Amino acid sequence: MLRGKIKLKPCSVCGILRRYMMNGIAREEGANFLATGHNLDDEVQAFIMNIIRGNIRGIVQEGIVTKATDPKLIARIKPLYFCLDKEMRLYVELRSIKHVKRAYPYVKFSVRGFVRDWLNQLEGRIIERFGDVLGRKA
Repeated sequence: MLRGKIKLKPCSVCGILRRYMMNGIAREEGANFLATGHNLDDEVQAFIMNIIRGNIRGIVQEGIVTKATDPKLIARIKPLYFCLDKEMRLYVELRSIKHVKRAYPYVKFSVRGFVRDWLNQLEGRIIERFGDVLGRKA
């Protein structure tokens, strides 16, 4: 129906739909905040992506609490903000928590995938731990 008319990558469509659904459910439940699973790796990636895109507003708005920019939106909190991705993976494995292990199929189209791979290479070669660099001590 919209094929060829709108130039959106699969990640954009997925992100828009996911945020719409999460916000709608939070509103239905009467929530004041919506907790997301974003971790330190996600936040560093978002920061780098905002720099690449020249998105100053995105840089300023990032943080543990993201305020709602519209009355219809629910503010977001990130309780895992200071947790590293590998720490979260280890916790899930040690606790035998069921989770989806399959990689996101459209990561090859995303800037985030590129930034994530670059940061992982950088961490492995130069920086011992991103958390230490960002002021979070293990």
